[in-house]
Amino acid sequence: MGVLGSGDPVVLVHGTPYSSFLWRDIAPALARTRTVFVFDHLGFGQSDQREGQDLSLAAHARNFARLLDHWELSCPASSPTTSAGPWHCGHCCWRRGVTGT
Repeated sequence: MGVLGSGDPVVLVHGTPYSSFLWRDIAPALARTRTVFVFDHLGFGQSDQREGQDLSLAAHARNFARLLDHWELSCPASSPTTSAGPWHCGHCCWRRGVTGT
C-alpha cells in the first residue's frame, strides 16, 4: 500500500489475480501531477493472506470503502483493471447500502 505524489487523488485498483505491482510503471508517472493511492486487495500481493479469509466481491467492496475512509477520500478518481471493475462498482453500492451485506 502506498501514496505517491501530490494533487487531485486517484486510486489504482488491481483485479484478480494481480496485485498493486501491476501499477509499478503507471503510478510514478501519474504521481507527477496527482496523489496516487495503490494497495493490494486482501489475499493478493503483499496483503494479509490466511485460511478462511473472506475474499468475496462483497468483502472486497467493504474493504475498499473502508480503505477510502482511512485515506479520507470521499470520491477520488479511480482506475480499475477490467477484472477489478466489479469490486470498484461494488464499493459504490456498499457505501450507499445497496448490497445489504
